[in-house]
Amino acid sequence: MTQSAKISDGEIQSIGNEVAQIGRAVRFRDFWFIAALVAAAGLSIFFVLLNREYFEWSPILGVLWFLAAAAVAIAVLVWARSSARSHDWTLRARFEHEIGSLKKQKWLLDNVHYWFLGPLAISVLIGAITRDSAKPMPWAYYGFCVIVLAVTYWLCRREATNKLGPLLTRMQALYRDLTTT
Repeated sequence: MTQSAKISDGEIQSIGNEVAQIGRAVRFRDFWFIAALVAAAGLSIFFVLLNREYFEWSPILGVLWFLAAAAVAIAVLVWARSSARSHDWTLRARFEHEIGSLKKQKWLLDNVHYWFLGPLAISVLIGAITRDSAKPMPWAYYGFCVIVLAVTYWLCRREATNKLGPLLTRMQALYRDLTTT
């Protein structure tokens, strides 16, 4: 690709730095998502085993659903960071690779309610619906769950809109400029 006169090396370097910063933020975010899911799964299993003398299917169903939802969420996070590696390290190939990665990450955050929050909310609902009425869960627990899910949704959408969207738009425009000249 020949470099257009209107695209400076500084602009390419600036986008490269921004892409590297987003990559670090994605790895950090994924680490905390996975750590929280593993910790919550461990605590769920621990509390079911702790109360095994009061064996009920309702908490076990909720925990099994939660474990399945956590496994799916971890698989989606790993999928979104994976990419087909190419041996072609031209500027064009790097742009295509980074644009594809950013599109995956933006999709992931734009649709967090489908692959992450929805299944986790269902596990809370399973626990609430099938819970023994003699031992109800405190409403504070359900309120806490709703707040955590709402804050997670808001943070993910904010990151997709304020960070990934503008960077993706800039990279696509720069890629078009580079490939059309």
